[in-house]
Amino acid sequence: MTKEAQNSLLKVLEEPPEYASIILIASNENKLLNTIRSRCIKINFNKLQEQDIIEYCTKNNINIEKSIISYAGGSIAKAIKIQNSKEEYQKVEEIIQKINEKDLIHILNNSEVLYKSKDNIFDLLDYINVLLIKTKEIQKINCIKYVEEAKKRLNSNSNYDMTIDWLLMNMFKECN
Repeated sequence: MTKEAQNSLLKVLEEPPEYASIILIASNENKLLNTIRSRCIKINFNKLQEQDIIEYCTKNNINIEKSIISYAGGSIAKAIKIQNSKEEYQKVEEIIQKINEKDLIHILNNSEVLYKSKDNIFDLLDYINVLLIKTKEIQKINCIKYVEEAKKRLNSNSNYDMTIDWLLMNMFKECN
């Protein structure tokens, strides 16, 4: 939300209607104005266990592969999103697997999925982090710092394509 939008919300938080309970969900509380945070009760939600996600999906006839659930980070919504965008996530997985096998030009040319996924990029970057950790290769694990820096750059409105270029080049350099 912009500052103006947050200030409008602040007026509602200061004088909420008696009949309403307002639930504000934020992925990054630090982006909220202090005046809003001071008027809210913070509730942290724990990640679900893989077994809980499996049970939920079974009860609700949602077909999600077991391997996808392990990448969902304890989130049913993420598991469903990954399942629905399976091709995108598989392409990202191929990029990570081949980052130390192919040359840089090949990596950049075959990373189209990252360049075309502006709306979904933070989910894909989170998925990259999960993949990097699961490889247990120290060079790839060291690339997490580049993924996190790319997130920061994108949040501060850096050029999208240049940020993806920067990310892939630094990951390639770290792995080779």
